[in-house]
Amino acid sequence: MGKTKRRVVVDMKFSKEKVKAGNISPWWFSIPIIIALVNLAVGLSLAPTLPEKVPSHWDIQGNINGYMDKTSFIWFMPLLQLGMGVLYFFMYKIIGWSKQEISSKNPEESVKRNIIFRRTWSIYMLVMGIGMNFLFTLASLYSFGIIGGSVNTIVSLFFIFTGIIIVYSIVISIKVGQGGSRLKLDGEGEYEEKNRDDDAFWKLGNSIYYNPDDPALFIEKRFGVGWTVNVGRPLGMFFMILPIIITVVILLLAK
Repeated sequence: MGKTKRRVVVDMKFSKEKVKAGNISPWWFSIPIIIALVNLAVGLSLAPTLPEKVPSHWDIQGNINGYMDKTSFIWFMPLLQLGMGVLYFFMYKIIGWSKQEISSKNPEESVKRNIIFRRTWSIYMLVMGIGMNFLFTLASLYSFGIIGGSVNTIVSLFFIFTGIIIVYSIVISIKVGQGGSRLKLDGEGEYEEKNRDDDAFWKLGNSIYYNPDDPALFIEKRFGVGWTVNVGRPLGMFFMILPIIITVVILLLAK
């Protein structure tokens, strides 16, 4: 029996210029950080005039049912925002670090689609970071008494923003697809899916990628939309079990 020939396509320019080729500029992610720092600056400036306890929790009727020490609250919310900003920035970096999947049958078109795919999800992460940090800042300003009205207004804004983000992600998944497979590019014919030949490396129903010989730490999911880790690498295994570790720590601290 003859050996089957296999074509492998590599875009060296894309690999060297991932940020320029796909992701938006990382400097955009300074906006959520600035919002958090503004929140901290406002809290510190108001500290002398604030009561020792500031409202931090409300029931469904909008009545205050929880307070927090003002110093703790002033620092708690901005630190939470900074943590969220770092998290969204890390997810943005994963998009840039992930291995590019190129079709050997349509290499140029495949690269175009992958660039749009990465840029679209990079913008999504930025919108998430800015939106959430802005809403948390509104919540802080309400607790400080700068913003009046009903707390239910802010709660409603949280639910509305969450709904928009969920719908936005669904629309992106449907319109763009994994790696840009659903995009309709001008002047391009019918798109052929990437010819991935990595069946042996996908475990547990194609949900876990294990390939110690693959230098890529993050890769596109085999099914669905998004990215996953290569657990064949030690750091990839760490990222896989990290959520479990965090959950256990939180449960222990809660006790």
